[in-house]
Amino acid sequence: MTEAVNAFRRAVELLPVTEADHWDAVVKLSEIYLGVTREKAYLDEVDLYCEALLKRDPNSYDGHRLTGDLDYARATERFKVAMRDEGRALLDKAIAEYRKAESIKAGQVGVVMQLARALAAETQYAEAETLYRSVFAKDKTFQYAYTELYRLLMFQGSPPTPSRC
Repeated sequence: MTEAVNAFRRAVELLPVTEADHWDAVVKLSEIYLGVTREKAYLDEVDLYCEALLKRDPNSYDGHRLTGDLDYARATERFKVAMRDEGRALLDKAIAEYRKAESIKAGQVGVVMQLARALAAETQYAEAETLYRSVFAKDKTFQYAYTELYRLLMFQGSPPTPSRC
């Protein structure tokens, strides 16, 4: 993975911002950072990339999606250290960003799943359930949607029945 990070960092540094490959490298590097670390320096770098993506195009699907992921990651970290108010504020921002991304490019499984997770964390269970169901309605083999819906239903104390699956 270090090789991939180095390659994408080099691409971001060397490719002119006028080239699509530069922005593809920014997106991939941000995805890697968000996927593997919660270190402040890397999250701050992702924040800068998100700002650049949205400055370049205010309707950037990737800009809104990655900003949502960044806010969600930061919210999770705040909740871990009992900073509930900050966590909730970041979670609300993440939901807004996921909704923007969804409005730009509807039905993308990654965004729908993240939006469902964020809504579940905000106790908006009915909407989260609807989103999980929309994912496996499109792809019956997408196991994560089933698993997360099951957990959501169990958490609410309403175990799934054949009519609810």
